[in-house]
Amino acid sequence: MSDTVMVQFRLPPGPETLAAAAERLGLPVSALDAAYGVVPTDPADRLFTVMVRSEFASQAAARLHGGDPAEGVFSNPRIEPFGP
Repeated sequence: MSDTVMVQFRLPPGPETLAAAAERLGLPVSALDAAYGVVPTDPADRLFTVMVRSEFASQAAARLHGGDPAEGVFSNPRIEPFGP
């Protein structure tokens, strides 16, 4: 999936699935990168990361409410080799 942003968020207790992440972020499952999946950042603290298509970034950010400093939308710059 190209042109994505990284979204870190907390999930309530329960399954750590794309469907649960999409519901938490108020997005359709198709907006998430299924190949990346739901990556546990700090599973003990219920903190996870997904890749989201860029056009859904503001919708995801609105669901995070900005109250938790660990949650947010982050850029996902392309990594390329340095040099000739």
